[in-house]
Amino acid sequence: MGKKLDKFRLLMWKNWTLQYRKPLQTAVEIIAPILFSVLLVILRSLVDPVHYSSRIYLPFKPLSFNQLSASLNKSNYLLVYSPSPNEILDRSMNFLRLFFEDVKGYKNSKELEAHFLGLEGNRTFAGVQFDDRLRGQSVLPSHLEVSLRFPSELRSVSAQIFGVPMKKTSQKFSVGYYAEGFLALQIVITQLLISQEMNISSGMMARFMSKGPAILMQRFPHAGWRDDPLLPAMIGFTGILIMLSFVYTCINTVKVITIEKERQLKEAMKIMGLPNWLHWTAWFIKTLLFLLISIIFMIILFKVSWYPHKNFSVFTYASPSVMFLFLLLYMCTTITFCFAISVFFSKANTAATVAGLLWFLSYTPFLFFQTQYDELKLSTKLVASLGFNTAMAYGFQMFLMFEGSAE
Repeated sequence: MGKKLDKFRLLMWKNWTLQYRKPLQTAVEIIAPILFSVLLVILRSLVDPVHYSSRIYLPFKPLSFNQLSASLNKSNYLLVYSPSPNEILDRSMNFLRLFFEDVKGYKNSKELEAHFLGLEGNRTFAGVQFDDRLRGQSVLPSHLEVSLRFPSELRSVSAQIFGVPMKKTSQKFSVGYYAEGFLALQIVITQLLISQEMNISSGMMARFMSKGPAILMQRFPHAGWRDDPLLPAMIGFTGILIMLSFVYTCINTVKVITIEKERQLKEAMKIMGLPNWLHWTAWFIKTLLFLLISIIFMIILFKVSWYPHKNFSVFTYASPSVMFLFLLLYMCTTITFCFAISVFFSKANTAATVAGLLWFLSYTPFLFFQTQYDELKLSTKLVASLGFNTAMAYGFQMFLMFEGSAE
């Protein structure tokens, strides 16, 4: 064990001596990541986040069904529901023929869904879905569940629960479920079911609906938030800057390791009794310790607020320990990538050229899939992340998305 430790110390002395004899190369490897990080700090200073106070919304009266039907062309819209037949549901829903060209009932929710997928789905206002077990029943249960199904075109895609928050407004008309008639339909269905439970006649139903108790809606309050318009742009260029920070280090590491093979120095060390694993371990630790210098400076630049009288930084909410661990794993991946490339070549210049080419190619999946992140399957993301620079870019994208939600 003592002899192996002495051999390891000898290899580390050799590696550090080679590094010391190339001061310009050493300076570039340390300063390049710092300079790109400074560029990120400068870009961050161009746009200031805007802090919004918490919002408490005032109650408002929903759009009535009469008001909604006045803006609709009755001859163009259908209302569908399920299940049918059901004496109470059929009687309640038929009352809505006053507002639509037709009201259709379906046996179950599957037929209701098939309607939306068919040609008539294009002119369907909404679907009212009750429990399928109510089909053929003459009495409704005391606890009744209703699902209102509107066309999917009214919905926005939301693949995740975090991200850059949208600006909130106190105007009730910006609420989609107000203008599209969701609240109006919800209220009229509730009133119809209540009137059936109270045995109100069909002639009195319209009077009950117009003179019934007033219903007010109030949106949930929203906590204060920070609107940062620069974050979406940072998702695109942060990964590129980090990748460019270490491209020189990658190429140079491959070149230096391959030179030993090209000059047969590695073979000579093997003849002297140095085991192969000790050779790779010495290179790994030396390179990792060297890169740790850059990583520490990068995290300091990312986390310290360099802007006077402003309380934000490049990554305001990200934990420095998490960022350090993430960059440390990225550096380990970079070093093993350099080792893998150096094994396949015996010429230093050829190995360095191929390493540089593959370095940039490992980032290309992110360029293609960045805008499709919400739509990609997990398996696709994992395969794309086999390109370690793509994985790094996805990692910083996650950091920035959590920055958008102040987490």
